[in-house]
Amino acid sequence: MIGKVFLFINLCLFSMCIYAEGKIQINNVNASSTLVEKEKGAGFYGSKNLIDNSYKSWVEGVEGDGIGESISFEFESPIDIKGIGIRNGYGDLRLYFANNRVKHLEVYINDAFKTCFRLADTYDSYIYSFLRYDNVKKISFTIKDVYKGTKYHDTCLNEIYFYTDFDYDEPEYKEDDYTKKVKNAFPKYSEQFDKLLYSADGNPYILHPIDPPNENDIWCFNDMEFYSYKNGVWNLNNSNPMFSLLRKDIEYAKSNKYEIVFSFGQASGYSENMYGYVLKVTAPSYTVYEYDFDGYAFKTHDEERKYER
Repeated sequence: MIGKVFLFINLCLFSMCIYAEGKIQINNVNASSTLVEKEKGAGFYGSKNLIDNSYKSWVEGVEGDGIGESISFEFESPIDIKGIGIRNGYGDLRLYFANNRVKHLEVYINDAFKTCFRLADTYDSYIYSFLRYDNVKKISFTIKDVYKGTKYHDTCLNEIYFYTDFDYDEPEYKEDDYTKKVKNAFPKYSEQFDKLLYSADGNPYILHPIDPPNENDIWCFNDMEFYSYKNGVWNLNNSNPMFSLLRKDIEYAKSNKYEIVFSFGQASGYSENMYGYVLKVTAPSYTVYEYDFDGYAFKTHDEERKYER
């Protein structure tokens, strides 16, 4: 029996979206506070950024980490919500780790507490699916905990999507110009298989699956390479300590002649069990390796107790 290794990286790939500017109408998007900087306009970090399908982001505007700050959406007529998609953090990815990201987000339906989402510390979108929030006139989100930024205390959210069907797809998303530039510089960059990461200092890296065992099985690979970007050029960088833990488990699979299957997708559907990266070994025994990426290195995921209000 051929062993298989599965790597799931938190990048949503789904199929039918109902978004704010599509079939449902949002009357108001209100934030309890918004960051205002002198050199930028009053709406530069405004709440409307949450529904513009781009890297532009809402940033709260109080002293400290923004705990207790909130964002609310009011709909023209009540809707039934079947899913909520969220892009965490600041959308200009060079500054993602510099700023706070949301860790725990309380959800209120028509001003009544409903649940608390635990967000993964990743800028890929994540869909909380198979929800049954009916007759929603207003939905609000309150920040309860954050992942600390390396430079700033401002807490950021990039996008929020609403779905009124159990099929999910998000609108076309506009990335920041630098991200588009570095992807274009990588030979034959594949949105389906290659994974772009930014480190805490704002530098881009790519995880690149290689050597498929056959051309018919597009998900299977025998190895993965790691690249760094410097002076406009991508360079092979497999020895970077940032990837040492992940590299070790890939080498384990190779040494045992396990077929490796890399897939980028949601790691978990449960808000209390969020992590960005998963490595699954299905033979000879079923083993799961879970990782977090903190901007400095891949680390073993420490499962947290379910967050309780």
